[in-house]
Amino acid sequence: MGCSSSGCSAPLVQNAGEAIRGTGSVTVTRGRVELAGPVPHLTGTLPPRRYATLAVCDSGTGMSPEVVAHLFEPFFTTKPVGEGTGLGLSTVHGIVGQAGGAVLVETAPGAGSCFTVYLPEQEGGAPPMPAGPAAGAPPEVRTILLVDDDDDLRDTLARILLRAGYHVRVAASAEAANALVAEAPEPLDLLITDSRLPDRSGVELTRELADGGRWLPVMFITGYSEDEVPASWLTQPGFRFLQKPFSMDEFLQAVEALLPPA
Repeated sequence: MGCSSSGCSAPLVQNAGEAIRGTGSVTVTRGRVELAGPVPHLTGTLPPRRYATLAVCDSGTGMSPEVVAHLFEPFFTTKPVGEGTGLGLSTVHGIVGQAGGAVLVETAPGAGSCFTVYLPEQEGGAPPMPAGPAAGAPPEVRTILLVDDDDDLRDTLARILLRAGYHVRVAASAEAANALVAEAPEPLDLLITDSRLPDRSGVELTRELADGGRWLPVMFITGYSEDEVPASWLTQPGFRFLQKPFSMDEFLQAVEALLPPA
C-alpha cells in the first residue's frame, strides 16, 4: 500500500499546526537513512535496512507518555468534542504499516513533537503505476465507483484498486458521483462510498443511484459506526460496512466478496 508525501504528511502537518495554536513553527523534511540494527517504536520494531523518511516537527506543547501510548488508536483524540476523531494518525499509521514502515514519535511536555515516517526503499525503485484498463478492455474488467471527499484516502484506494486490475471512477461528492454515473460509458459493478459526504450521506447516494436505475453492490467505508447504515441493509447480500482504518488486504477481500461472479 503506497504512501505519497502528501498522503502521509497532510494529517501530520494539520496536527502540528493545531499543536502550535498559531504561534510557533512547523518543519517538514525528507531524507534517507540506513538502519544498522533494529529500532523499536510504539507498535513494533523496524528491521535494519534502508528507508526513505518524512519528518514533521512542531514547537508546540508536546505530549505526555500517557497520551503517546494511545496515539495510533482509532478515535483517540485530545481535541474537544466535535473537533476531531483521531482518525488522521490512525490512518497514517495503517497506511505506513501496510507498506512495511513505521511512524516514530519524539515528544515531551513543553518540548514539541516530531513524527518521522519510515518507508522501506525498494530495490530498483518503485514499480510503475498501471494506468488501468484501456479502451475496449475485455468485459471481465470490473468498474468501481469510488466516492470519498478525503483526497489522500481516495487516491490511495484508487491506486490499490488499479493495481488489483479494476477500472476505477472517482468522485469527491454525491453530486459529482451522480454526474459521473450519468455520463459513464461503461456499466458499473460496485459502489464504494464514505458514509458521510460533503453534500449528503452515502446512504442517500445509494438510494439516488437506485432510483435512477443503478442498483449496485455497495461498500460503506467510514470512521464512524454502523448505525449510519440501515441495519436491514447490512444483513443482505450486496452490502458491506468497512470501518476505518483498515488494511489493504481487508479492503480487497471486501471488494471481491461484493462483486458478482464474472
